[in-house]
Amino acid sequence: MSSIKKLSDLDITSLMNEAKDLTFLVGAGISTKSPSRLPTARNMMNELIKYVCTPSEVNSILKIETLKFETFLGILHDILDENLHLVDYYLECDKPNVLHFFLSEMMKKGNYVITSNFDYLIELALLKLDVPKKKLIPVITEKDFNKYDDPEKLMKSGKVPLYKIHGSPKNMITGEDTRESFVNTIYLISLNHDKNNIIQLEPYKSSVLESLTKGRTLVVMGYSGNNDTDIISSIKVLNELENIIWINHVDDTRKKLEIHEYNVENLKDSDELKGLDQILFDLKHINPNKGIYRIDINTPNFIENFLSSKETLDSEEFQLDIKKWLPTILEQPNELQKLFVSYKIYYETATYTEALRMLDRIYRLADESDEKTWKSKALIEMGKINYVQGQFEKALDWFQKAGRILVKVKDYTQRSTIFKYIGLINQKQNNFSEAIKYFDLASKEIEKARNLSEKSKIVK
Repeated sequence: MSSIKKLSDLDITSLMNEAKDLTFLVGAGISTKSPSRLPTARNMMNELIKYVCTPSEVNSILKIETLKFETFLGILHDILDENLHLVDYYLECDKPNVLHFFLSEMMKKGNYVITSNFDYLIELALLKLDVPKKKLIPVITEKDFNKYDDPEKLMKSGKVPLYKIHGSPKNMITGEDTRESFVNTIYLISLNHDKNNIIQLEPYKSSVLESLTKGRTLVVMGYSGNNDTDIISSIKVLNELENIIWINHVDDTRKKLEIHEYNVENLKDSDELKGLDQILFDLKHINPNKGIYRIDINTPNFIENFLSSKETLDSEEFQLDIKKWLPTILEQPNELQKLFVSYKIYYETATYTEALRMLDRIYRLADESDEKTWKSKALIEMGKINYVQGQFEKALDWFQKAGRILVKVKDYTQRSTIFKYIGLINQKQNNFSEAIKYFDLASKEIEKARNLSEKSKIVK
């Protein structure tokens, strides 16, 4: 028997029309449809790459398929956009589509919705369906998740909660600035993506996710399965859900609905699975008693059959030129910054030869303009690459050269990095007493940086 069986006996229509025990988990794909027309993560990233990377590298970087959106946002956070204002483009859209209205109707019927999207389109759809503003509760921050951790109780009291697991820069209902929580979540995901960790949500979100899915069917929409690492790892630990239905969008509007069920009776056959099929097979393997289904269909066309409020759709499409919008949010980076962003992309995707090439250009350009901080930064990053590659003597040489540049430069952060890596090298070489000495030096430099930061706040 194959690991995947084509079905005809799952009554998806009745499920959608009558069920009150569904939990929807929805991603960015639901907001790309007309009239919302928000760019996919990949398309948004491509436009940002053209804006923030050095021109000579743009074509090469655009071809890197392993670069994840969250990883890229983490790079921008570190170098150019600490508060991630670049993603505010998504907040500009005020045109919900058929999927947002469908989800809103399902919420009004008592079903739950969880989203990783940080736009306001589901909230806007709910308001257009006459859900009173005072009853709508976007759950965004840690405080929110702790306060609104019982969705059943909220629904029974007439409230309509929307759980935004990646956060949002602002709570559009209360007006609360929630950017700090949003930035922290995205940055955490970017750090875990970089290290290929088994990513899960913060504990306070994971526990609420359990409550939202216990004894219920999870319907997944708007995810391709590619680069959705934190979402997939979170689904894998949901032990008390009933079934998983993954709606797999197909661009072809003529595509007839196909339902596939996954089983674990033929493990040998599973070796040939890839992408979403492999993900769903793994979920079945973890939950052998649960029904795991994939529905192949053009999602908007399929969902439109269940929508009763078609007249609320906006006839005009969202149109905001990203190229014209970007300069209003972020000043064009200088050449050293563009080179460093390009370097970080190569580094985080383990393209080390190209990464070293970028660092050489940074060092040469900084040397010409006698910018010591950039010179030392380039040398430190060279050392990091050699460290990752296990070339400890080469790495040590770069760190020591960077240290000599910083003798008269009070860049405590860079100096702490140098000491930390020299400590790590000694640790790898079993020179533990030396390692401890350098870790202690790194700690002292971090404290100096912290004190300087506190003093600067007082001056301001």
